[in-house]
Amino acid sequence: MLNRNLIRLAVLLSVMTIFSWSCSKSDSNGPRKEYIEVYLSKDAEEPVSTLSVPSAGGEYKLYVKTDVDFQPAWQDEKTTPWVDVVKVEKEGEWSVVSLDIEPISEECNYTRRTGTLMLKVPEIDFGNYVTVNQGILARLSSDFSWLKYGSANPLSDKGEVHISKWTGSSQKWESTVYNEGEQTACYGKYGWFYIGDEKGTKADIVTPYMNGIQADSLLMVSFKAVAYTSESGAKDLAKLRVEVVGGGVIQDFAEEGRTSIDLDLQNFSVEDPKTVSTTMWDNEISAYNIFLIATEKSPFTGNTRIRFVTPDGEGKPNRVAMDAIYVRKYVINEEVQDEDMFAANGGSGKDRITVKK
Repeated sequence: MLNRNLIRLAVLLSVMTIFSWSCSKSDSNGPRKEYIEVYLSKDAEEPVSTLSVPSAGGEYKLYVKTDVDFQPAWQDEKTTPWVDVVKVEKEGEWSVVSLDIEPISEECNYTRRTGTLMLKVPEIDFGNYVTVNQGILARLSSDFSWLKYGSANPLSDKGEVHISKWTGSSQKWESTVYNEGEQTACYGKYGWFYIGDEKGTKADIVTPYMNGIQADSLLMVSFKAVAYTSESGAKDLAKLRVEVVGGGVIQDFAEEGRTSIDLDLQNFSVEDPKTVSTTMWDNEISAYNIFLIATEKSPFTGNTRIRFVTPDGEGKPNRVAMDAIYVRKYVINEEVQDEDMFAANGGSGKDRITVKK
């Protein structure tokens, strides 16, 4: 009888030990008492786990509420990190993290890059990891590297090919016939193309259809465009119109519902004919950003496309060289806060974000 009682007691103690260990383990996996919360400003109501920093780079501050001493660190996939954690300072209840952001490259055409800001407390295996984005996502991308006709030099027309005979890309770019019986004035060269001609013929190029665009509310159309100069130094008209067709309006003129914007371009220099094929594409001369918005009356649709037009030159030459056309979406709402590209650029026109001052 005594042996049976001892056995029962041993079993009971074993069960209590397992139960106690199980409860202890469960508690360790429960909510942490420590906290690290990251805010965009001292006035922000909610902490963030993902944020966007300016494409132009520069100093950027984040505001942290915490009850632990954390160690900040940065991680991305670049050989040379594009963010540097400069310092952490106390300002009352806040820990202010100062970052030095590298400007997005002129060559990347606002392609998004992503890194992680890590606020870690290694000794207690605790931390907060914030996703940091710079740049925005593309609906359409084309650097026209697939155009391999003739010469990259605009002063030579040898080997250039009409748009109807372009090959090498699955993208379907189109050009409009404005006068019955005439051929459109749109020609591919080596890595770029031009619209218009020496007679001032109205000409255009229209982007392909873009999947998913009907779900967007804000778009940035970035491209390079520069007007022709003859070898003798005579300058073309340098006129270009950018239109959105099939839904959407120019954000600068949203209240008016305007769907086009006219640009006065710069002419490339022929001072050094040997280098004109590269100097003509300097961002300061050729880079533009145009902003589109979906409105209640004119939302983006599956038929929304962008048309680039050289207006009728009335007999005067109006040739426009173009390259690097990108249509990028960005989102600004309660859930997502991409960079406000329209505000950053100061509206449509020359690229004022990445161009070095």
